[in-house]
Amino acid sequence: MGLFSNLFSAGATPELPANAMIIDVRSQQEYATGHVDGAVNLPLDEFNAGIQKLVPEKDTPVILCCLSGGRSGHACNIMKQQGYKAVFNGGGAVQLAQRLKKELKR
Repeated sequence: MGLFSNLFSAGATPELPANAMIIDVRSQQEYATGHVDGAVNLPLDEFNAGIQKLVPEKDTPVILCCLSGGRSGHACNIMKQQGYKAVFNGGGAVQLAQRLKKELKR
């Protein structure tokens, strides 16, 4: 499908694992304006250098988010190319927080 195939494909939206690590790939400034409670910030421009240190186990479930889903889709592709198996594009942080029934933290 493409960039948004994980969550934005036609049909039913896949279930997101409850035990997943949430990574927000927006800039630190964007993250500070509001992020999903429990999310870790790893900006996309630091993603390649930091993802293996942050998530050393390739089978750890990870949900990625950003502002609208574009950067998190790119980060999903990077992780899949590196062999990660349970990677999900959560789209925008606000929508993801609503979907997971979590608060936005500042």
